[in-house]
Amino acid sequence: MVGIVGPVLLLMVVLTANYSGNEFFRGIHPGIGEVKCWFKSETATFIYFYGPISILLCINIFYFIWTTIVLCREMKGCSQKKTKVQKFRLLLCVRLFFVMGISWCFEVLSALFETSTSKWVWVLPDALNALQGFLIFLILVVFRKKIIRALANKKIFRSIKLPSSWKNAQDDECEDIEEELSLSGVHEHTTNIPA
Repeated sequence: MVGIVGPVLLLMVVLTANYSGNEFFRGIHPGIGEVKCWFKSETATFIYFYGPISILLCINIFYFIWTTIVLCREMKGCSQKKTKVQKFRLLLCVRLFFVMGISWCFEVLSALFETSTSKWVWVLPDALNALQGFLIFLILVVFRKKIIRALANKKIFRSIKLPSSWKNAQDDECEDIEEELSLSGVHEHTTNIPA
């Protein structure tokens, strides 16, 4: 609901500010499409683009810290298997936080300091932001040992054979998570079908 209502409300505010001609919006008029296919001024860009992004980043950082605290609390007094599962989830949250959250923090900072610093300072953070989807794919799919084991001895491009040593890749957390999920909430229901 928030993912739909929030953007729609923001769109309504921007459209109202852009087309109403109201005196209230005079100083913060977005000016979309007047000079270029973006906001008219840096002030409008910060109010209508980087402002909402900054608010969302603060909320996400709060939720990240809260999730980290909850996962750390759950690890105390748990079995060793469940602790491994929680550590895996915590590490996954940390990785995703750095890929998704930090890159947007750098994006906001690069916009703030765009005129006072060299543009070359922001090339790496902007490139990481552009590669965000690819990095998430690497974290969630490619770097999982279960996937690496499945790829052992397979051929890519019909000629390059992947190492057979990948078959022995150890990944306790994956198996523990699958076992934990099967024990904790996914119960098989059987129904009696009359003959």
